[in-house]
Amino acid sequence: TEFLGKYGMRGLGEIDIGRPRWVENSEHIIGVLQSYLQIVDPDLAPDAVFARGAQAAQLAAQKLETAVRQLPKNVPVNIILAPMEGDPMAASEFWQLAQVSRGSFLSPSKDWP
Repeated sequence: TEFLGKYGMRGLGEIDIGRPRWVENSEHIIGVLQSYLQIVDPDLAPDAVFARGAQAAQLAAQKLETAVRQLPKNVPVNIILAPMEGDPMAASEFWQLAQVSRGSFLSPSKDWP
């Protein structure tokens, strides 16, 4: 199919090269696509959900930028970043804040006490 021709190299946990690609085992992605076809509320369609998520991430980034501009100069910002889900760019933004302010950055693993 055209979809698998274009995206077949993707897969669940695709960062792990040992995991099968969609072109090798399309069962999961076919199920996902079939579930998309059953969505009747346009607000629940994947593109609408992703657009709202992108808008929320942009708002959060703007709030962070505003807060950072209000920080006093030459004061290091030390950050402990707990494991989180959501905005994939947040961790790098906090890391950059620690670097620019000459602060410290600690990100414990999920299984940390």
